[in-house]
Amino acid sequence: MSEMPNSTRLLIFELVQEMPKGDTATKLSWAFKKARQHWMVTEESEQFQGAVGAVYETSTKEEKTRIRANLSQIRAASDFMAGKSLPVIDLIDYGFNIAQLWRESSEKKETTQP
Repeated sequence: MSEMPNSTRLLIFELVQEMPKGDTATKLSWAFKKARQHWMVTEESEQFQGAVGAVYETSTKEEKTRIRANLSQIRAASDFMAGKSLPVIDLIDYGFNIAQLWRESSEKKETTQP
């Protein structure tokens, strides 16, 4: 994981100071809007990190758990779109596991190459 830019740290600090009361969705909506308008942070990825980081810092333990779970889903979808292997998630037994099959097909491809 790369080091967080100082501009993102500043954004988190500023947003935490102004964070409104409310549920996680309300705080995220507010933080995303403020981050997109920030004068120093112009990169979308930094705006996203700063907004989520500020909401995370002002959240309860339960809210933090939900935020981490949501980010894990985003990472999994991103990995899938990038063609990377997916983590195995066993929520429901459908008789097969798509992530497992995906990983196995990737392993077979690697072992058959000269």
